[in-house]
Amino acid sequence: MIFLICTGSAFAQPYVLTKDDRQIIENFQVLPDRNYSFEKIISDSSLLFTTNPLLYNFKENKAYWVRFTIENPFRNTQDYYVSVFPFIDNLFYYYDKDANKWQKIRSGLVKSDNTRNYSHFPITVYNNSKESFYALVSLNALAKFKDSTHLRLRLYKAAVINADEQQSRVFWIGTLVIIFILFLYNLYTWFVFKDRAFLYYLLILTGSALYLTALKRHLNLLTSFRWFHVQLTKEGYTFYYDLASILTNLAILLILTGFIQFTRNYLQTKVTLPKYDSILKYGNALFSLIVLLVTLSGIMVDGYTPVYAHLIMNSFTVVLIFLIIWVGIVSYKRKYLFGKYFLLANALPLLLVMLVAIYFIINPVGADKSTPLPNLAVLSLVITFAVALFARINILKQDLGNEQLQAQSLVNNLKMAEQSNTEKEVVLKEIHHRVKNNLQIINGLLFMQFKDNNDEKMKAQLKQSQERIKSMALVHNKLYETDNTVHVYIKEYIKDLAGDILKTNTPAGKSIELNIEENEAVNLSLDTSVSLGLILNELITNACKYAFANKESGHINIAINKQASGYQLIVKDDGSGLANDFHQKNSMGLRLVTNLSKQLGGKAKFENNNGTVVIVDFVDAAAA
Repeated sequence: MIFLICTGSAFAQPYVLTKDDRQIIENFQVLPDRNYSFEKIISDSSLLFTTNPLLYNFKENKAYWVRFTIENPFRNTQDYYVSVFPFIDNLFYYYDKDANKWQKIRSGLVKSDNTRNYSHFPITVYNNSKESFYALVSLNALAKFKDSTHLRLRLYKAAVINADEQQSRVFWIGTLVIIFILFLYNLYTWFVFKDRAFLYYLLILTGSALYLTALKRHLNLLTSFRWFHVQLTKEGYTFYYDLASILTNLAILLILTGFIQFTRNYLQTKVTLPKYDSILKYGNALFSLIVLLVTLSGIMVDGYTPVYAHLIMNSFTVVLIFLIIWVGIVSYKRKYLFGKYFLLANALPLLLVMLVAIYFIINPVGADKSTPLPNLAVLSLVITFAVALFARINILKQDLGNEQLQAQSLVNNLKMAEQSNTEKEVVLKEIHHRVKNNLQIINGLLFMQFKDNNDEKMKAQLKQSQERIKSMALVHNKLYETDNTVHVYIKEYIKDLAGDILKTNTPAGKSIELNIEENEAVNLSLDTSVSLGLILNELITNACKYAFANKESGHINIAINKQASGYQLIVKDDGSGLANDFHQKNSMGLRLVTNLSKQLGGKAKFENNNGTVVIVDFVDAAAA
């Protein structure tokens, strides 16, 4: 105790404690460091400490020693935290009575421990006593600055700081738990409904969690990583820009971007309020640019003054929040679906966020980050936005229920239509069956006339009529036998038709081979198939009778091809070819082929090319 009194005799007047929770120590002395050891500082009375708090010439004076005495006039021992500014890299010395020796602790931006506050040193001042303290303030980070700064000492009651710390940590953890629960629920809801409003709410939740963690320096509890950039203004203020500062700006950007995009999606402003939608969209882009410039300036620019940069950022935040509220009011006045829910749920948190921005505009330097205002704003934000989304979910569920009813009604209608179509198909099949039977009856009558008639010319005409009727009956038979009662697969029809014609018309002792080609599956309507069947009947019958008169065998090639403008039928044989005057004969078969081709919207062309070639281009608007 005698040693303490002796060493303290050269000190300035001691600072006498008061009952205030926060106090300013004005009685202290300063000495530029010349690589003094602590033992020299406390023992060498020739060292000239001064009461000038101005710190300057940091290239030469890279550190300063500070000493002060605190007197406790009270009966009880007092526990405090002392803060020494600037707090870049400080060593604090105090006398430990239990260990009977001087102890030192480190504090400042460079210290990587799990504490939120960079500047606090814990001290104990015993009752009715005086305690002396020393601090070594390192200013290497300010060596590039020519301006000076002031040394400042603050005292905070340990009970108040510890209570604030506990309260802040409990509130932080509790808010994060609420945010996490809401995040999981709304993530699930987004996967169910795929509504982007929920996605933007997740962005707001993420930004809110990051904002509370970074602004209140809870980030220091999660990681020991430290990065900082110290600034010194011409006014003598020292600022620091650290990882938490960068993440705070990022969090603000996430929250406000989430606000804006949530508003645009929730109120459907692109459709309902296109002018306001454009203002919100480009306002968000401009704000993003401002945040980026503020962040990069804090990281890279020496002499950067954050006061004006944050003044711009917070002012722009106020403008955008006001715009969002105004858009909600306009939406409500125009009686848009979600306008009422948006205002009821979001007016309070948006106003609180605006108050936070205004608070930091009014207090750009000395803002008390222990204020509960940001916590209240974030908490009201995440809860009341959830209310808005809950209302949206109910409306979506109602819409989904209505859609399900409509879907069920549509299913019932489809079933009825399917049943009706099935009945129609049965009726159509029956019609095709009866038409085929009637055509067979007609064919039978013609056959009886053929048998009873002795005129060879008449018999030939009756036979041609029979074959024409058979070609028509075959179409109806194909439609009756398949599930498709509207269209005929033409290649299969040609194969059956040509086969029947060859059986009845191939002269005795001759062999005629048939080849059928198609470039892709061709399905034709009933009317087109009947006309095409009659054309083929004439062409194949004519080839059997006249093409191979002087040959024992021959080939007939039939091609049906789909083209860009319709279809093309090619019938070719390798027989004797057409007579030069075949057009002049104007036979019934020729007229039938020509007229039927015209009915199909096309034209029949007759050529000689190592046999007879007939080309019919036609269309079928009803083809599948």
